[in-house]
Amino acid sequence: MIREFAIEPSALENDRFADWVVYHTGIDTGQYISELPRKWKKLIFQLPGDSLRNKLIIESLRSNKSIVRFRENYDWNSQANWQTNAQRLHTEKAFDVILQLENIENHKYVVTPDQLRSRKNELQGTQFKKVARNVEEMTAYLESLAIVSEKLEFCDPYLHSLERKHMAFLEGMFKCCKGSKKKDIRIHTRLGKKDDEYINGRVNDFRTKLRPLLRRSDFAESIQVIFWSEYDSGARFHDRWFLTDLGGYNIGSGFDTKEDDENMIRRVDKDEFHHVSSTFNETGNTYDNLRQFSISEDR
Repeated sequence: MIREFAIEPSALENDRFADWVVYHTGIDTGQYISELPRKWKKLIFQLPGDSLRNKLIIESLRSNKSIVRFRENYDWNSQANWQTNAQRLHTEKAFDVILQLENIENHKYVVTPDQLRSRKNELQGTQFKKVARNVEEMTAYLESLAIVSEKLEFCDPYLHSLERKHMAFLEGMFKCCKGSKKKDIRIHTRLGKKDDEYINGRVNDFRTKLRPLLRRSDFAESIQVIFWSEYDSGARFHDRWFLTDLGGYNIGSGFDTKEDDENMIRRVDKDEFHHVSSTFNETGNTYDNLRQFSISEDR
């Protein structure tokens, strides 16, 4: 579960606060800056003082993937100040934290630059979370990242069977993403056999089972599937991952549901994220790419 921070641009005039924002938002923390208003980055560029400093702040936040457009449709009053707009939007849909220069009205959800140390426990993302191994709790934990992302990758060596317990999870994820931005969906799994007859059978099974998900979806036009095989003396495809363009999680027990069991979900840091993402790149050489195909509504 990721967190949405609203951050007043002018607060980044403070060097210590700007450093805190760079190091405490993005993939490494699971805490992201809501792009409010749309020209939030431009407002940082326009801060008084050293223009190079302001540019470096934005470049660092971009590298961390810190800035996210959480809210597509909202009313921003250009005649009101940033704090007034943020307070109003908070009443419509709450932010996790608002970071701004001052907190005259003493709102509990507002943190000012001079409170970074005293309220540090409120400003830390959760790296590990144990959830019940059912559709409701697993999707509830992952959906906040899934909804704002443009790319979703499900990596699980046991998805090749697409049993009901796997399909229930995928159906849950598609349901929670309904109405969100367009997405590139990819499924990575492992096959134990390399003969064409077996592979073709799995391709047909995937098409049959996944097409109905696409027909009910309004955010994806196709699903890319890659069947991988392990090299004899190569790395094992064992861990399960949920990856997006904004970060990802290690899914301890995978994407299948199981009553009376729990699943440990761990947020990955930036270095691990880039390593795992490169592992499942279709041109990568960690595993053998047996078959790559696309599933759409009609084929």
